[in-house]
Amino acid sequence: MSHHAIQAVVFDAVGTLIQPRPSVAAAYAAAGRRHGCELNESETLARFRAAFARQEAVDARSQVVLDEQRELARWRAIVADVFPDATNPQGLFQELWNHFAKPDSWALFDDASAALAALSGSGPRLAIGSNFDERLIPICQGIPELRAFRVFVSSRLGARKPHPAFFAAIQQALSLPPGAILMVGDDSENDFQGARAAGWRAVLIDRSAPRSAADCLTRLDELPEWIELAGR
Repeated sequence: MSHHAIQAVVFDAVGTLIQPRPSVAAAYAAAGRRHGCELNESETLARFRAAFARQEAVDARSQVVLDEQRELARWRAIVADVFPDATNPQGLFQELWNHFAKPDSWALFDDASAALAALSGSGPRLAIGSNFDERLIPICQGIPELRAFRVFVSSRLGARKPHPAFFAAIQQALSLPPGAILMVGDDSENDFQGARAAGWRAVLIDRSAPRSAADCLTRLDELPEWIELAGR
């Protein structure tokens, strides 16, 4: 890997910069109750995780075209798997799709504001690279700290992390050598390993870790110092 100065920082979105508010389990369980499904949050979360994993496997093993229509199909299938007994399946899907399209359904992590303030201005270019659909763009526009970010979503890039095509498309758009781009995310396979395989630098965010390590930070507000040290 070439050691260029870091000229761009690409953040993962969900789990790194933002989190759903209320949680996925709470939002799904509440919507399900409005459509005749009496699941508690624990049951809902278990079903959601299983349904999400099934859709990830579909993309991994097939030649599915990744676009907005695929994202609609993905989430429609997930909602149907979580709530097979819904009285109005389409209404339930639309309610959840619209809910997670709203900026006020998302909250910036507490440790993100200071990190972004320190990096903005004269620092590296800031972008978001997410396995998400076009809803993420207005979501970021509705969160003041993220309005200036360039947003890349898998539904427009035609590939999902950790596929090399995802990182190649962003690198081409940024017109930078791979070693000048830093990926910051909370998923070891998608964000850290995927970026490293593409020749990028990478930092893993693990807020549950007991302490920070060389390429793993427990708080996002430690990132500006990490970047400064990496440039020496």
